[in-house]
Amino acid sequence: MPEPIKENYLISILYQMDGNTYVTLSPYFSKILPLLLQLLSPEQDYVLQSLQTFCNLLESKTPVLEDYLQSFVPKLLNLSQSSKFMNIRIVALQCLYNCCDYSLIKLLPLKRQVIFELTKCLDDKKRLVRKEVVRTKSRWLSIDVLNDDDD
Repeated sequence: MPEPIKENYLISILYQMDGNTYVTLSPYFSKILPLLLQLLSPEQDYVLQSLQTFCNLLESKTPVLEDYLQSFVPKLLNLSQSSKFMNIRIVALQCLYNCCDYSLIKLLPLKRQVIFELTKCLDDKKRLVRKEVVRTKSRWLSIDVLNDDDD
């Protein structure tokens, strides 16, 4: 499929997800999520909107996302460091913060990498980004403590 047509399909899926409740789309998440992961690359035009959609999915604790943590956490870390737009960096960090609501078994393999990469973000030139980094990093540092209390 040519790249512009593929991008149009991805954008239309993104807009449909934005307008519908996640409960109505839940049977299709396993098919839609791999496509949406493609929109989380820095060179895409709709990164902020796709990040906000992911953030909403993470806040609603959609169970299907747990299987894709290994795929999208590195993309979120990349966006939190490399994006030239402050809003994209902040929403990527909020998504990383919300990832901590998932099971400890899925998060522990990612913990060391996330904490290491978040340390690099502490040098960001924007105060709001640094504030979100501290909030996110402290949550990741305490996931094993927080999740052990839930069991």
